Amino acid sequence: MKLLHVITALGVGGVERLLLSLARARAAEGRTPFEIAYLKGAGELRAAFEACGVRVHALEAPHLHGLPAAARRLRRLARERRIDLVHSHLLQGDFTAVRALRGALPHLRAQHNVERALQRASVRWIYRRALAGRTPLLVPTTCVREFLIERCGEPRELVSVVPYGLASTRTEDEARWQRERAPRRAAWSVGARERVALVLARLAPQKGQRALLRALRSQPPAAEWILVFAGAASSAREQRALEAELADHPWRARIRMVGPSPEPELCLRSADALAVPSLWEGFGLVALEALQAGTPVIAHDLPVLREVLGASARFVAMLDGAAWCAALRELADADPRCAERVRSGRARAAEHFALARLEESLEHHYAALLRDEHSAT
Repeated sequence: MKLLHVITALGVGGVERLLLSLARARAAEGRTPFEIAYLKGAGELRAAFEACGVRVHALEAPHLHGLPAAARRLRRLARERRIDLVHSHLLQGDFTAVRALRGALPHLRAQHNVERALQRASVRWIYRRALAGRTPLLVPTTCVREFLIERCGEPRELVSVVPYGLASTRTEDEARWQRERAPRRAAWSVGARERVALVLARLAPQKGQRALLRALRSQPPAAEWILVFAGAASSAREQRALEAELADHPWRARIRMVGPSPEPELCLRSADALAVPSLWEGFGLVALEALQAGTPVIAHDLPVLREVLGASARFVAMLDGAAWCAALRELADADPRCAERVRSGRARAAEHFALARLEESLEHHYAALLRDEHSAT
């Protein structure tokens, strides 16, 4: 089977890193690599995909008005590469694939998030007319599933929950990350007696960096904690807004802006806690990765994060600065509940979110689509 993934971009995001994990697993097992087409962006992960044998195609649609031309390119690409099945991801990828294929090939969509655009009634109206019910749909959580059914008109019988999965970490990687932990903390300007609360996400309203800073304004700076924001700005506007928030912030001396990291696993193992101040999420992959790494997680109390993390994270009320500081104090004071959450988190990640389990689920859905196609012909 020749499989083509279609995605908006190849930046260092959760969906892109998930696909990269799948590509690496295929390469390690000697299986036929899939192909991937992306619409816009610099393609930061392109070389990593190509190192796994993945053929990467740029559809060159940097703006929404370029999607019709991208659909034509995708239609031609699928024909020339003799693709058997297309798996598209996120709104722009789904729109492009639906327009390109028009039922000519087996097509599976995936919505990974309750995207900000879908919170607007006008976009949901377009979604209902252009996407809802067109193909089977995979989502990572029941929270996303219910939103798309109730608010966007997806038929319940076409929407399946397929949780993300994590590859097992290799012993040699763990050893290297531990060796590089001290140099990474030094690069963040963290002192030997200081602790790191890491926010590992692109700088965007959804991820809540500015919301966290506003919540902390009313609290005195935590003496031993450094806040590290690691991620690329989603836009120049967001970068300026965050800089303005930081300019006179009482925690300013205890905040580090370090930009995006090509190796999130090292960042997680270099931190003493992962902070997840997201205002909404579809899954929360980085929080799950923190559980696997044994890094304590402090997160906004979102239903989707409860679904994924269970009792393995310390949840705080939305925008409650005092609650964030209390959670940090618990870690600093070695509260035994923190160690129990770390222990249960490792077990939860291994038991419920193995990459092999995700691969098995995807192969099941691919096979079902191909069977339906053969039956129809």
